[in-house]
Amino acid sequence: QVLLSVAVAILGYDLVDVAERALLRYGVRTGHKGICDMLAPMFRKALRALVLIFAGLQIYNSITGQSLTTILAGLGLGGVAFALAAQDTLKNMFGFVSLVVDRPYVVGDWILFGEHEGLVESVSFRSTRLRRFDGALVSIPNAHAVSSIIHNVGRSPHIRRVLDLGIAYDTPPVKVERALAILREILANHEGLKPELPPRVFFTDFKADTLNLRAYYWYHPAEYWSFMAHAERVNLEILRRFNAEEIE
Repeated sequence: QVLLSVAVAILGYDLVDVAERALLRYGVRTGHKGICDMLAPMFRKALRALVLIFAGLQIYNSITGQSLTTILAGLGLGGVAFALAAQDTLKNMFGFVSLVVDRPYVVGDWILFGEHEGLVESVSFRSTRLRRFDGALVSIPNAHAVSSIIHNVGRSPHIRRVLDLGIAYDTPPVKVERALAILREILANHEGLKPELPPRVFFTDFKADTLNLRAYYWYHPAEYWSFMAHAERVNLEILRRFNAEEIE
């Protein structure tokens, strides 16, 4: 009986891998890859734990002859004591359930959490692992994640840029107007433009040392490195045009 229980446990333990791969394929096929990538490791760990627990109970029953009802009753009393001693762990587990239901982020999302910014690498029963852009791995307890403000940058439809330019105080009004016109020309029909969000350019303020020009524009979609490359091209074109017009 013990050998049979061990054999069934080994079979069940290996079949969990088959179920996990089926879940991952389902995510790719239905377009829910992010949530399935998040659930698959938890699914694997939970099923394997259940297989081992039931195998252990069956082996214990075979050796001692005690009924499973008696064993489970004893485990229930021990479970209450364990729950009291592991309240933080249980909070994190309930936090994981909230993350699965609400889905503020999934594996692969680019999020901003407090001072940490990066890509979600994994989500477990206890914590979310965030790989920052500097390479550091940050572990965020799930209980803390569900009670905090999280910015999911990757799900934003666009990236907004606020560009401030200071020009010399002795710049004549005609050249200030020309500088504004240059900015509007550069940003008109720019890469990533959506008609409902056209760029806005203004002469906004008299700073301590400069006249301040400000441009707002929106880049679609929210692909950060493409946006940064576009911002560089905009900056270089502004520099060339201002130098050509002798705008300091």
